[in-house]
Amino acid sequence: MITYTPGCFAVRSESGSKSSNVTSGKNDYEVLSKEIYVSDIFELLQAVENIRPWGKIFLNNDIDMSGITLYINKSLVLNLNGHSIYADQNSGGLVIESKFTVKSKKIIKEYPSDYVWNDDDHKVYKPFFGGDGYNLTVIDHDVKYEYNDDFCVTIQDGSIIRQEGKKGKDGEPGTWMHCSGGRGETPSAPISIKSGVLSLINTNVTGGNGGRGGKGAHYPWPHLPFSGGCGADGGRGGDAGSAISIERSEARLIVDKNSKIEAGLPGEGGEGGEPSDIYWFYKSKAGSSGKPGKSRSNIEYKYKK
Repeated sequence: MITYTPGCFAVRSESGSKSSNVTSGKNDYEVLSKEIYVSDIFELLQAVENIRPWGKIFLNNDIDMSGITLYINKSLVLNLNGHSIYADQNSGGLVIESKFTVKSKKIIKEYPSDYVWNDDDHKVYKPFFGGDGYNLTVIDHDVKYEYNDDFCVTIQDGSIIRQEGKKGKDGEPGTWMHCSGGRGETPSAPISIKSGVLSLINTNVTGGNGGRGGKGAHYPWPHLPFSGGCGADGGRGGDAGSAISIERSEARLIVDKNSKIEAGLPGEGGEGGEPSDIYWFYKSKAGSSGKPGKSRSNIEYKYKK
């Protein structure tokens, strides 16, 4: 028998005859770390942290990852209990990885004032118009890791699903550089194996569909009085997302015959911009629809095979 109180984990006693709600205390923690029942992503995060090796985590219902990435770095059993975990567009999904730092070196580099730092690319570059007049000092760290491949994660009896990629940005009407539709997003795999062994038992893993391309807008010709301009092209659809990503040759995946691994579908191209019905001499043309995205393999190998 299982009981559950909001805000607490429901735990089955070893005998199976009764259950208790875990709050605090050493004895409670010892019971808690063997078998844990969870109802949302935050309880799942705590369970993965607190479970002892080879412990079991059970889902009480479907779970939305809410933009959170779940890292699993120890041997455990994640029993989906007939439910599904949904990895949304902003979530890194489930990452199977155990690593530790073996070397960390602090690096200090000096650059002249015509260089600037780019946070997105994590590097310096020299802009066309120069810098800001101040010398640039960059402090970084060169970190080397070793991976632990001596652990096994079992996921069973349910589904892991990546939601559809984000739609491409629609074109901006009346502009020259931003009137075409943007490309749809290609979703990352809902499960990434970076080390260790992942075993799937009676589990379906589905990659996300590529995002639809953005819709083209309308832009004017240079001589607007003589022409109504043209519709801009729609954006290309995002590629289909793989179901599982394996990032190192040492990592392993075991799939039983009752499990299914399937990539998503390519995203559709965005619609072309509509023609304008206001013109003097030259009739406006509609924009072309964007091309659809490409299909992807069910399992993506991110290393040289």
